[in-house]
Amino acid sequence: MIKKELCVVIPVYNEEECILDVVLDWRNFLTNLDINFDIMVINDGSKDNSLKVLYDNFKKFKDIIILLLM
Repeated sequence: MIKKELCVVIPVYNEEECILDVVLDWRNFLTNLDINFDIMVINDGSKDNSLKVLYDNFKKFKDIIILLLM
């Protein structure tokens, strides 16, 4: 198991229009720092398609964790 140096937590509520750009910007920035990181995206019961956008675009990335709170 690789020790993570940083975990960025991003709360999400009805952000389908911008969440893709926000997560990608953070991931690119952290990747350029050359550190071990995770991005934890927490969807807090969005009523739009935020969760679908997250799963459709980021389920393949090991450094992005998607959580759903109800």
